Order: sequence, then C-alpha cells, then structure tokens
Amino acid sequence: MKAKTNLRLLVLIVTAVMMFPFVFGCGRSVQISTVESFHYSYRGGMEADSNDVYDIELIDGEYRAKIKPSGVSDEDALEISIEELDVRALEEIMCTYNVGSWDGFDKSNSFVMDGNSFTLKVDMDGGRSINAHGYANFPNDFYKFSDEIDRVFMRIYNDNYSDT
Repeated sequence: MKAKTNLRLLVLIVTAVMMFPFVFGCGRSVQISTVESFHYSYRGGMEADSNDVYDIELIDGEYRAKIKPSGVSDEDALEISIEELDVRALEEIMCTYNVGSWDGFDKSNSFVMDGNSFTLKVDMDGGRSINAHGYANFPNDFYKFSDEIDRVFMRIYNDNYSDT
C-alpha cells in the first residue's frame, strides 16, 4: 500500500515538473517574424536627452521611423520613411541574439539607484510580440544586440539627417 502511494506521489511530482515550463513560460521563445512596430529605448545617464529612442511603425505598407540618439532632443529627432531592407536587418539581429527569448524579461537591480535601463517592445505579424524591460539588469547578449541596433539606426540617421 505504501509503495503504491509513493508511486502516485512520484508520478504527480514528475508530471508537475514536466508541466512547469508550459504553465510558467520558462524556456518560451517568441519566433521572430515580420516586424509591424518596433520600440527600443536605452537610458545610459541622468543628463537631459541622454537616452536613445528608436521607433518603427508600418503604416499603409510603408515603414516610418523616429530616431532620437542620445544627446539629441525629442524635438530634433529624425522622422523618416525607411527601407524594408533596414527592417529585415533588425529582424536578423533579433534572430542572431535570440531576442524572442527575452519576452517577459522584467528585471531590476534594487541596489542600483541611478543605473542604465532599457525597454523593448516589438509587434510582429501573426499577433506575436516581445516585451522586455530592465533596470541595471539585462538579458543575455543585450549589449551585443544594442550595439547592432545602434549601428543600423545611426547609419540611417547619419545618411539622412543633413537632408532634413
């Protein structure tokens, strides 16, 4: 009788452990697909305008971007149509650094009073989305991802800023 009870308990525990990832989303990764909107911001200091803000939105089949690098005021941000090729480059970067696994990341270091922070929100076709936020705490490969994103947006900004 005791062996039967132990076996039932063991089966219950094994089932619970196997179901944990499905119930709580551990190991879940959003598949990267066609971006419909993209918002990324990174605050790296306490000074005015010390944040980077990059936004893309697909409007009537055209990608529109708002690019505000650190040190540039919100009023001086570049708003421009961008090529679909640039958006595909962002999708590739997100794939390279497994950004789909960041969905739900929301961590902070409560011991840091004025640290760096980021927010990422991506909406894709098929209703997929990625939402991530960190304050003095970042997901794996965050800085590599951030550097690549900066390169794409700053190339667009530098190529077009003098035209506005």
